Amino acid sequence: MTLNKDKNLRKGAFKVLLFEKHNEATYVLHLFFLVSLAGWIGETVFFVIIGAPADRGFLTMPFCPVYGFSVCGIYLLTGPPYGKFREIIYDKLIVKRRLSELGAVICTVVPHYITVTFCVTLSELSGGLFFDKLLNVRLWDYSGFCCNFMGYVCPQFSFLFGLAASISTVIADKAIKLMKKFFCFGAVKAVDVTFSVLMIADFTFNVIAVIVTGGHIMLYGTHV
Repeated sequence: MTLNKDKNLRKGAFKVLLFEKHNEATYVLHLFFLVSLAGWIGETVFFVIIGAPADRGFLTMPFCPVYGFSVCGIYLLTGPPYGKFREIIYDKLIVKRRLSELGAVICTVVPHYITVTFCVTLSELSGGLFFDKLLNVRLWDYSGFCCNFMGYVCPQFSFLFGLAASISTVIADKAIKLMKKFFCFGAVKAVDVTFSVLMIADFTFNVIAVIVTGGHIMLYGTHV
């Protein structure tokens, strides 16, 4: 009887762990698509405002995965915006260091912003090198900006993107929680699977287009 009880407990614990991991994977996928879409919209609006409308990103679909990968990397490193990791740091700063609430917030937010900026910069550098060196496609060029590195990254845009990624992480987290309230799990999962298949197909199609024609298929206009 005791052995059977122990086996049932282990099975129950395994199922709970599997469910948590599945939920986390689903959350990361939601985060990736939402932030990739937000990044494309943000860049498109920016270039329209400065009077140089241009299609952004490598994909034909309205997504800039470099933002999605950056924010997902941040999530895997530090957890969600209001996760236990930051709560523990915040509580310790308040109790042990006797900091004011504002001081504790600053000491929690600043390291997070630095981490975000680092992840965004690394993602942008990796993406720039990948597309330029392997596919001979230059999606952006910061050569005209001070202190740039090979034209792939520069501190001015790294700081800006770090701020944008920090804000979008919080907004996306709230949006995902709202989706879970208003939409059934099956519907959301179907959307994730559909977008995943379409994005992989989009990337593959454009890689073939680059190899065959020397350029990828843009949604509209030209790249800057």
